[in-house]
Amino acid sequence: MNRSIRNGKIVPIVFACLIAAFAACAFGKPYHTTSSHASISSQRAKKVVLRRFPGRITQKVTLENESGHWQYGVMVLSGKTLREVMVDSHTGEIANVEVTNAGKERIEERQDAVKAGNPRDRRGELKHATISPETAKRIVLKRIPGRITQKVTLENESGHWQYGVMVLSGKTLREVMVDSHTGWIANVEVTNTGKERIEARHDAVKRHKR
Repeated sequence: MNRSIRNGKIVPIVFACLIAAFAACAFGKPYHTTSSHASISSQRAKKVVLRRFPGRITQKVTLENESGHWQYGVMVLSGKTLREVMVDSHTGEIANVEVTNAGKERIEERQDAVKAGNPRDRRGELKHATISPETAKRIVLKRIPGRITQKVTLENESGHWQYGVMVLSGKTLREVMVDSHTGWIANVEVTNTGKERIEARHDAVKRHKR
């Protein structure tokens, strides 16, 4: 070792190691950093989507909790068709594909939040929900396939804000409550149109008295 130091051989080796370490930090793959909610990166999710639907990614990829499963939401435009593709953030498999349109996506978050009675605080952040009513609908329909029968409402259930989603499967009508922050299904109740009309009237009377 002393002989190598005297001959000046160790200096180039150390210098080369330092250069390699710097290159790894500076030119590594920051987008491949994952978290407890994802085993693949958003860049990988984009590649998965573009292999299935060649086109152009139109907006930032989001990581969403869909009924307890973390997925990347990727918007891809193929010709004139805009799709929202959900990719499992752990397996990289495509979980769901929905054809949508640019106008709907631009206004969805703002209008749905206002319609659902979800105001913003002083910092402009939504107070009572971190997922949209549309996301709540998708969560419900994955669990209980059917047809949404009325407008999704944002309700305070014993201090917990939840979306109320009415879904009709065959002849069975269910009211499904979805946590507006986590996306978890909190409660499912079989009901009927008559009962719902009566409850709606009672709620309207209560609001008027307040």
